[in-house]
Amino acid sequence: MTLIDRLFGKSPFGPITEHAKTVYECVEFINPLIKAWLREDWNEIERLGNEISRKEHEADQLKITIRNSLPKSLFYPVPRGDLLRILHNQDNIADAVEDLSVVLTLRKTTLPKALISDFEDVVTQVIETCQMLFSANEKLELLLESSFTGPPTEKVLKIVDKIGTMEWKCDNKSRELVKKLIAMEDQLDPLTILFNMKIIEVIGNISNYAENCGDNLRHLIISRT
Repeated sequence: MTLIDRLFGKSPFGPITEHAKTVYECVEFINPLIKAWLREDWNEIERLGNEISRKEHEADQLKITIRNSLPKSLFYPVPRGDLLRILHNQDNIADAVEDLSVVLTLRKTTLPKALISDFEDVVTQVIETCQMLFSANEKLELLLESSFTGPPTEKVLKIVDKIGTMEWKCDNKSRELVKKLIAMEDQLDPLTILFNMKIIEVIGNISNYAENCGDNLRHLIISRT
């Protein structure tokens, strides 16, 4: 039995959940990657970047396999387009993690010590947003079993609401951090400011894609009820 046969054998959500697991393995690299950056361990950043690249490629290959194998039957229990949108935004998360590792290897940019605490708050918020998304993803089977009604559906919708709130908080924290960074322009060279802004932007993109994926889940649920 092939991988795709095993994935589709259980339910239409099997492939999406399997892909999400691989994407989340990319997300788990964020914390060690940022810790290595803050202690200026450039060799470790390079090593982690290579591992992230391999894992992102794995997620990308799985995405392509799933996309090419999704049934096009009119009687499929979940619209193909809904599944593809969820798959696309999940894959964007993995891409953004890889983008982060690439930016950190382009230049030996350091973050002003006065901003480290605020920066770590943003990173924590991003990771927690992704964790919240994948907790919703793990409950997709229950949605199908309950025909998208009752407590399982309500629970997933509440999680999706939390994802939106967490992403909003992350955006606010990121904006405040950028303001503080720009306020230090008399102490930092322009390139250091620009690279730090880019790093903050890429990290924020991760939570944006998580929110997009949550919105995809909401649309899937509402359109079924």
